[in-house]
Formats: sequence, C-alpha cells, structure tokens
Amino acid sequence: MTDAVLVIQKSNSQSEIWTRLLESQGLIAITESPEANLRQLLQQASQRDEMFPKLIILEMSIEKLNPYEFCRWTQENYPSLKVILTAQERIQVSEIEQRWATNQGAYQLLPGFDYAHLPLSLTQAMEVIMLAVNQTKWKQESLVPIVEELTAEFGNSGEKATVLQASEDLAQESVSSPQTAEAITNASGDKRRGLKLKPKVKRFRGLPY
Repeated sequence: MTDAVLVIQKSNSQSEIWTRLLESQGLIAITESPEANLRQLLQQASQRDEMFPKLIILEMSIEKLNPYEFCRWTQENYPSLKVILTAQERIQVSEIEQRWATNQGAYQLLPGFDYAHLPLSLTQAMEVIMLAVNQTKWKQESLVPIVEELTAEFGNSGEKATVLQASEDLAQESVSSPQTAEAITNASGDKRRGLKLKPKVKRFRGLPY
C-alpha cells in the first residue's frame, strides 16, 4: 500500500514543493490548510478507517499552533505516526532546537529550503523523508527532473531572502577560511551549523548546484 504524507505549510508554494517531491517517489501527498484542526482530522481518519498518514510534515511557525504540544499529543495517541517539523523561514536550526524537537516527540526538525542552493537542499530534505517512511531504496532518478523543475521555478529569486539569510550572506563575504562552516545536514542526521558557504562539490546525486 502506498504511504500517505500529510503536508501542512503556511504558503501555497511550500505545499506545492513538498507535494511534487513526495509524488516523485510514489507517495500520496495530502495537503491541508494551516487553519485545519489537526487533532480532529487524525481522529476522524482513524475512526472512519480512512487513509491514515504515515508521516506529517508540519510548519512549526503556523499561528495558533504549539508544534511541540502537538508532537507530544501525537506520540501519546498515535505512536507510530511520525512528525517532521519544518522551519521554513530559516535555513539553519541549532543543535539545541534539534534536540528539543526530538525530545518533544518530533522525528526531526528541518530548516527551510536554501533557495541559493536549492537542488542540494531539496535532495537532502527528501533523504530525511524517505528514511522517515522506511524506504531506503527510493527512486532517485525520478527526483532529478522534479528538482530541476523546482529549481527553475523557485531557485535564487524564487522567494525573498529572510533576515537571517541576508545576514549570513553578509557574513560570508568576510569569511576567509572554509573551516568556519561545517557540513550540511545529511541523511544520517548530521546537523548544519556555522556560516553558509558555497559547496565545494559541483554535483550531488547527479544534480548540479
């Protein structure tokens, strides 16, 4: 049976990006409004024997939502359901935030997409998603054209840089040594820290960036 993923994001563009990424891997993307009552939705799906999601991708900055409280509630009532929190307004999250999110019941806290290096950012996000749904052998060749399309539509000028992104770009100009930045988050759960620098490598899983 195909796994379903419930997607709740603040903007239509974010929902569209996630939907197209998920569908490239044969997953069913169920998008809901950020105004939706998530607890009620899950309860109804469970009671009516409807398609119950295996994973939720939830933007943590949605108004009137306590993401950590929701994660605790989910773990208590649906322990097999995983919740990945997203912080789409930032391209970095600290180790402290990561640990706190997982301690509160989240599977992982993902930073927002880095529109300056979108192919790499999208691919790494999907690696986390596929691990969360227990699919280690996924269709990476199917992801390539989707990532290329999304990069053409949203890359670089696709969305305005946040204050944090702008400050990082300014700080980058004064950096003289690559040792000041650490590796980007990978599927093994390594955390991204430090200043944003242009990647040394030119391709990632066949994707230029």
